[in-house]
Amino acid sequence: MENSAAARDLEALVSIIDESAGAVEAHFGLELPDVDFVLIDTLWGNGGYAGQEVVVSYLDRDYSPGRQSTFRQTVLHELAHAVTDQIEFGVPWPLTEGVAVQFTGGHFKPEPLGPRARALSDAGELPTLEYLFDSFREMQHETRYAAAGAFTEFLVTNYGLDQLIELYSSDASGAGSRWLDAASARVLGDDLAALQVGFDEWVDSFTASTQALDVELTIALQEARRSFQAAFNPYPNYFIYPSVTATGQDALAMRDASNPKIVAVEALIAYAQDLIISGNLEAAAAAVTEIERIVAEGTIGPGLSGDFLAVAEAINAEGLELVEYVPGDGATTVVATGDAPDLSLVEIVSEEGEWVVVSVRPAPESTSALGQ
Repeated sequence: MENSAAARDLEALVSIIDESAGAVEAHFGLELPDVDFVLIDTLWGNGGYAGQEVVVSYLDRDYSPGRQSTFRQTVLHELAHAVTDQIEFGVPWPLTEGVAVQFTGGHFKPEPLGPRARALSDAGELPTLEYLFDSFREMQHETRYAAAGAFTEFLVTNYGLDQLIELYSSDASGAGSRWLDAASARVLGDDLAALQVGFDEWVDSFTASTQALDVELTIALQEARRSFQAAFNPYPNYFIYPSVTATGQDALAMRDASNPKIVAVEALIAYAQDLIISGNLEAAAAAVTEIERIVAEGTIGPGLSGDFLAVAEAINAEGLELVEYVPGDGATTVVATGDAPDLSLVEIVSEEGEWVVVSVRPAPESTSALGQ
């Protein structure tokens, strides 16, 4: 779409998509079918899905769990679905997602799958394989994807990628855990019970370390983000598998809410996600707690969220829209947009408790996450 972040960064995005397609084909030893990519300027769901098209959210006001900085990982995940769809004959959903998560080395960001599974196990949240395969849809999102990815990592580690692909293409009968029991016995020589024993031993060989807090914060942040999104930026579920481009309703694929309160909360969610991605978990915990309070009470500030709102309002007064803000010590530079999709760097200072805009200048091309 014109005047979108994707249109601005299209050359770099196409390069990433082409590179990712080659990586997917090389890894799985399969040729990708023709795939239509749709880059939308708003957040639908968690930021990406593969139906009749591969749809990925790419926007400057990006409060998705992946963020622009992990765009390549999102593309790899969705292309893994596209390439493996052609060899499956009713494979259960947990394995389709597990294969994509294992291939990309994490769900929304790079994640050590073994330690992450151990963190879930220590918290009593790691499901049995039977439950994972029979009740995947009912499970908490981050938990189920982490468990599925870890199980697939276990399969690759213990049986090899070729055996995983053969398992994936099995035409075993049954659904869920019954499929896994039959297919694994035929292909791997181990039934469901043996897989469970092996998986448990594999998980126990790891230590959770920092993944314990990372998992806890990731789940808390994404649950709060989904609650906010459902209230202020709901997405059209009916587009998930039908063609997005065939609808002719571009407005549904663009984000236009510019109320400073909405902008401030989205920026705060993005800030918290970046802290988790960078491993700054102590600061992330404070931000996540504030986001949970906002969702529960419906009010902003004082404190961290009040600071974000004050900055968003100061930027809005200049005819701009806040894109990114990292709290500082009273003087900082934020990223904003006015004449979309052009980005601006705005220098602001705090004077007697109020944020004041000092200068506005065009942002260099390296300002977007792809340019860094």
